[in-house]
Amino acid sequence: MTLSDIYVKEQLDEFMRSELAQKDRRGILRHQANLASTRRSWWLRIAQSLQNVVHLFHNRTN
Repeated sequence: MTLSDIYVKEQLDEFMRSELAQKDRRGILRHQANLASTRRSWWLRIAQSLQNVVHLFHNRTN
């Protein structure tokens, strides 16, 4: 293995590491976005349920 081979291999290793780190970051961001949308839909469902209950009581009293 020549010095240039070693240099190229190190550059390649570094590149692969940075690519993996990039993928990890993207994965984490995607995961956070999914959590946020799950939380949002959960709150929407609660709000809709409450609205349904309010409508039921409102209809019952009229």
